[in-house]
Amino acid sequence: MHELSSLTVIDDKLLPFDQKSVPGFLSGILVELIAGWKFSAVLCSINTFYIGVCWYVEACINDLQSIFDEIDAFLTANDGDENNDNGLTKFTLRRSLLEAVDFHKRILSLIENFASLVDGVIFLTFSGGTVWLSTSMAQFMDINIKLFQPAVSNFLILVWLFVYCFYGNLITWKCLQVADFAYHSKFYNYPNDLKIFTLLMMERSQRPFYITGYKITKCSLESYTRFLNTALSFYMLFRNLW
Repeated sequence: MHELSSLTVIDDKLLPFDQKSVPGFLSGILVELIAGWKFSAVLCSINTFYIGVCWYVEACINDLQSIFDEIDAFLTANDGDENNDNGLTKFTLRRSLLEAVDFHKRILSLIENFASLVDGVIFLTFSGGTVWLSTSMAQFMDINIKLFQPAVSNFLILVWLFVYCFYGNLITWKCLQVADFAYHSKFYNYPNDLKIFTLLMMERSQRPFYITGYKITKCSLESYTRFLNTALSFYMLFRNLW
């Protein structure tokens, strides 16, 4: 019995911070606060950049739609007569269409560069989040006050991934929307040599564009559901093993 208590005392002293003493407890809290602050700073900066770029892409696509709306308004006002000298001339119409095509190309280039920039973060967040969520959930078999920290971590991971998937899904939907408003425009009244550019724009926009993690995982609401299912499957596996 004496040997057992001695071992317990030795084990407690081997801990980085002795939780049974006030200085050790406060030191442990201080380290946790610093680690939490750094994690929050990184989380907020990455998410702010990610959300900001997604909002910018959404605004660019809305501006692209407004260009088509202005061209359609001109064609409607002039009964489709592109040689009418009132308002927008034929030269200005062609210039507006070429600007729309070039703007669409620059939007796609922006999305591709953004996707290549965040693909590593997306992959690590999905893979690490799955492992962490499944293993930490296995601790919930025994309700304890010490489960507060893993519960908060799980909540942050779920919110973090939901932000990625929600705004990644937004970009995918907005890219598909380009084909929709280009198709419903009066492209049949455009100059013959520019109709092909509008058709190519519609054809390119019909292919979904996803923000991915090394082409393995993609940011969409469907992927978020699969992530939850995968984490739950691993949790059930760990629970049966333990």
